[in-house]
Amino acid sequence: MNICCIVNPHSAGGGTGSKLADFRRTVERALPSAEIVLTEGPNHATALVRKALMNGVGTVVAVGGDGTINEVVNGFFDVSNEPIATPALGLIPSGTGGDYRKSWGMKRDLSESLQRIIRGRLTVADLGRIDCVGMDGSPLTRYFANVASFGMSANVCRRVNRSGKRLGGRLTFFLASARSIIEYKNRRVTMTSHHGERTGYVRVGAVCIGQYFGAGMHIGPEAAVGDGLFDIVTLGDLNRIQMLGMTSLYSGKHLTHPRVHHERSRTFRAAPEDSEPTYIEADGEVIGRLPATFTIVPGAMQVIS
Repeated sequence: MNICCIVNPHSAGGGTGSKLADFRRTVERALPSAEIVLTEGPNHATALVRKALMNGVGTVVAVGGDGTINEVVNGFFDVSNEPIATPALGLIPSGTGGDYRKSWGMKRDLSESLQRIIRGRLTVADLGRIDCVGMDGSPLTRYFANVASFGMSANVCRRVNRSGKRLGGRLTFFLASARSIIEYKNRRVTMTSHHGERTGYVRVGAVCIGQYFGAGMHIGPEAAVGDGLFDIVTLGDLNRIQMLGMTSLYSGKHLTHPRVHHERSRTFRAAPEDSEPTYIEADGEVIGRLPATFTIVPGAMQVIS
């Protein structure tokens, strides 16, 4: 197999890098022809994937967390946002959150991951495209594999990523969420899908391909990774007390809540109604702010499942 493993040594709070020698030995025994390449900083994985695909690599393995996967899938497109190829994506989960793998029923286990890659069973999966305002104020296009969201959830991600995730994924996200629940003010947003237009106050707007985000919150319990549709879940004008009581976000039973809106659509647009910036995260990485258009890219890749 023509395989390139893109390894983020800083994932899992640096744990991936600390076990790199053992990882290399194990991977080289299981996949002797695979090339192992380390990322050196933000967005380096995207550049490495583009280079690998241009050189004819057919399978790219992301070794890290959801942020690593995000950088890898953005490498499937060139700088003009045209697809370079439709490669196979392999996953060796090694991150703090690990939400995308949950939709595939994958464990954080190296031996199991390698056996899955060796078997090579492929499942078609979608990607999402975001056209928004970047953090520097210029137009930005970004792709995502799992969940993109705006509102309080993006503020949580900003806190989490600044913290270094020293307490592990779930506890770090829980503490950041608790603080954001207290401090965040709901934003008034106009949202448009093929079902029509609506305007209201929003605490979190989640555009889902996968089912989980925030280190285990079951935000899109009915989402499917290859059905060609987003599951869009909006937490509306919930106050602090109501948000603290939303334990159903972990069980996936929140869709029946009267202030939760759920729909499916191929496209979704969100535009702010006030001047306060409403930030966007994609696969756990804060990328920009509203207004934004989300577009499904059906069958954009094949995942080794």
